[in-house]
Amino acid sequence: MRIIAIAALVGLLASPLFAQETLTLEKAISIALQKNTSAIYAESDVRSRESSRLAEYGDLLPSVSASGSWNWTEQPAGSQLSENSYRAGVNANMTIFDGLANYKTLSASGKELEGSRLDLERTRQEVVVEVIDAYYNLMNLRELKLVREENLKWNSKNLELIQARADLGGASRADLYQQQVKVGNAELELMRAENNYETAKSSFLYYLGLDVRDEYVLKDADATSLENEGADTAYVNSLDLDELTERAYENRSDYLSQRLSVEALEERAGAAFGGHLPRLTGNASIGYSSTEIGELFDESTASAGLNLSIPIFSGWSVSDGVEQREIALRNGRVGLRDLERRVVRELQQTLLDLKLAAKSVEVSRKNVIAAGETRKLEQEKYSLGSTTLINLFLANADYVQAQTNLINARFEYLALQADLEFYLGELER
Repeated sequence: MRIIAIAALVGLLASPLFAQETLTLEKAISIALQKNTSAIYAESDVRSRESSRLAEYGDLLPSVSASGSWNWTEQPAGSQLSENSYRAGVNANMTIFDGLANYKTLSASGKELEGSRLDLERTRQEVVVEVIDAYYNLMNLRELKLVREENLKWNSKNLELIQARADLGGASRADLYQQQVKVGNAELELMRAENNYETAKSSFLYYLGLDVRDEYVLKDADATSLENEGADTAYVNSLDLDELTERAYENRSDYLSQRLSVEALEERAGAAFGGHLPRLTGNASIGYSSTEIGELFDESTASAGLNLSIPIFSGWSVSDGVEQREIALRNGRVGLRDLERRVVRELQQTLLDLKLAAKSVEVSRKNVIAAGETRKLEQEKYSLGSTTLINLFLANADYVQAQTNLINARFEYLALQADLEFYLGELER
């Protein structure tokens, strides 16, 4: 009794050390978004463009500077020994007209900033869909492991029945040996399923930046989340590619960002062309000078002026700048058209796969019911001696395969749903 009490106490003290933490899909997404390097780089790009845009605003405002000086001069012999000179002033310069290049540059930087924010959102969506796909794959492997556990239990129970019949002379030793082999194979398949699950789980925890040695209980997104497969099939068949394409054009961050990029390139092309136009700048200043520091601000000198610069020849540098911007603009428009075609292709392929997955779920569910009934019937017939053990093995193999197909189809359907939302640009974090 003393040993039992000590063992129980040790178990109670050790249990908090090995407590299992629940890892939901939402928590996994949150962790991935915090640690994903692509998202971090995208956030840094947004901050960089925000700073650049502030500088573009500054180009529209006057540049103001203040100056001050003190000089000491030694005089020739016979005159005053030395003389101090104090000066102070404020100077302002402003670009009044430069072919509207400053305004176009400011407009372009605004579009680029908004585009970088959209790129950040798209990057986050990419992280989300990667986590969802990996999580569903992990849940898929978990459900398959449960199928293998159930198969082992069925074979072990069947072995007990055959052993009892063999002891009574109702079953041959060959049937007993065959069933023993089936139990061994079922154990091997369970070990393989457990290994696949643990390997995928370790990879998933590593992707999230978690310690793979910690114990996590994965929740949510089990295979029972699809109960009305017929309704899902009807819903998927009602989806229209043209309608989905329009939704994608309205919501996809990468597409909207590419459009803004083209608009920004148009603005920068216009800004580059402004180098061919006259440039008008203005300046104003006020200055103070005195030989005594106390009298420095008694008198002032103010000035103002305009400067007009007309470009005549600059060695084709302006023309080259305009040409480079035009080339970038043409490439941007080509990229936008390519993205439009890619959006349609991605939606079409995902929609076809989703329809196939929905139908597969519907058919697989019926196959599980049919295979289960067939196995039950073969079990009863074998108990009565009206069928062979081989037929029972085949019926059980069909049932296990039907369960496997249903689980794979269900999680494929769930993953494709997430993919469709991603390609539509409607995937929420």
